[in-house]
Amino acid sequence: MVRNEFSLPSVQFTPRTSSRPRISSSRILTSPEIIEQKRRKEEEKQQKMESKERRKIERDEKRKIKEEFEMKKKLMKKDDCDDDADDDDDDDDEELVCELCKKVNINDEEDEDNDDETCEWILCGVCHTWYHVVCAKNAGAYVPPWYMMQKFKFTCHKH
Repeated sequence: MVRNEFSLPSVQFTPRTSSRPRISSSRILTSPEIIEQKRRKEEEKQQKMESKERRKIERDEKRKIKEEFEMKKKLMKKDDCDDDADDDDDDDDEELVCELCKKVNINDEEDEDNDDETCEWILCGVCHTWYHVVCAKNAGAYVPPWYMMQKFKFTCHKH
């Protein structure tokens, strides 16, 4: 057998020594740069928290708008808007009453010309009161089109 005269060198670790003595690094905590840096970090942290809270509030508002829109859709889908006492005995305390005309149905006077607009309700985004669309328009409030309702909130004549 032939002996291999070439062997791989082995790695030897030598500890590094420095001519300088080791001293724990510390800075003066009252230096203006450090104070400014800490202040900036605190401001950034505060801004992140505020933006997180703002996003949460926006999510909640969007959810509320969606729920209100769904409720409004349900009200609009009613076949006829007159509330029969026979059908709604248990829901009498939950009936919506228009804040302006104080009626559930606009056509209480048997005026059948406005029958299409009878079921259209709108919610004030500020005080959360319901109005007939016709009553709100007659009071001089701007009623945005239905496709713009999520972008622009309706505000009643009080605000």
